[in-house]
Amino acid sequence: MRRQAQARSAFAHRGVACDIVLTERLTGLPVAVLNNEYIQRLGLRAGPIARYMLRHRKMKYWMRAIYAATSHRRLKASSLTSAGAKEYWQAGKSVEGIRDVRPVREIVEELAAALR
Repeated sequence: MRRQAQARSAFAHRGVACDIVLTERLTGLPVAVLNNEYIQRLGLRAGPIARYMLRHRKMKYWMRAIYAATSHRRLKASSLTSAGAKEYWQAGKSVEGIRDVRPVREIVEELAAALR
């Protein structure tokens, strides 16, 4: 429960679209993530060799495979520690429309009342 509260507070503070950035360093394709220290440390753009490989007609598949293997290794390592929840969160532009984080029960009750 404590972890959920931490996630809610961190998510509620990131409700502006300017907090969402595109990074190619995770998969080789632009991915929308919440901007935090981990993403700033990782960087948004691929390095020069990776960029070259991603633009090449055949080498881009190799580079994406390397990114996938690296991401898998990082995911496995972060799942064993508590740091995994703080590293990166994928998000879309619709996060700007979120005003607060509420329990599902409350939302369902509100929708049920609206249908009556």
